[in-house]
Amino acid sequence: MSTQARLDGTPVDLSALTPADMTRIAELHNTIDRGDGVLECMEPGGGEMYLRKHGDRYFAVHFPGAGCTAKHAVTPETDEHKRQKDYWCRAADSAGFEAVPEYTTTGGNSRRRLGQRPRTGRCRSATFKPDPCRST
Repeated sequence: MSTQARLDGTPVDLSALTPADMTRIAELHNTIDRGDGVLECMEPGGGEMYLRKHGDRYFAVHFPGAGCTAKHAVTPETDEHKRQKDYWCRAADSAGFEAVPEYTTTGGNSRRRLGQRPRTGRCRSATFKPDPCRST
């Protein structure tokens, strides 16, 4: 089951939400109506979702009639995930790249994945060139 969704128009992984995203989830509980477009599943046939809370856990649930009927568990980013982001950032830095675990695109969307770019260039995920000023 996919955990990819759009929260307020920004792609997120519901299984690894940042503290700010978890705060937003708590704010949205019992406030999302069909047609709001606040929380959307990115599965094929997914559609809009609302939040249900069981105990201290949240679940993103599809409105009736959606193509996807799965309940998606909503969980904060684990310490292991944070450690992995730090590891990849340090590895990219050692190789002469600038690494940013979260970044904002020119359209204003926040990306929740590692972005790497040459230290002297613009952000292009397909271009990986070492910094010419860095000695090898």
